[in-house]
Amino acid sequence: MDQFNSKLHAIDIAETDLILKAQKSIICIRDILSKLRTFIVGYAFRIEEEEIYFFKVSKPEIVSQLIYHVKINNFESKRPLGSLEIQQSLIDLETNHRLL
Repeated sequence: MDQFNSKLHAIDIAETDLILKAQKSIICIRDILSKLRTFIVGYAFRIEEEEIYFFKVSKPEIVSQLIYHVKINNFESKRPLGSLEIQQSLIDLETNHRLL
């Protein structure tokens, strides 16, 4: 998890453009999930609690970061160019859509 957080932090610091930051983070997270999947297939958990912790805490934390960055990428990619009022109406539309 430390390595995962370090990689995302490095992207966050290096990239100022939100779309590029989200896209690089998505690529990084997918790569980590792929490597993790390969590792877990060949790994035997020492105790049941270790396995439970991995599937209930560690993996969901990584997947939640993927979901977050995908949403940021999608939102920023669709954001219209224009006045603050137009952009605010998109934010309101997205917020109301999630509440329904």
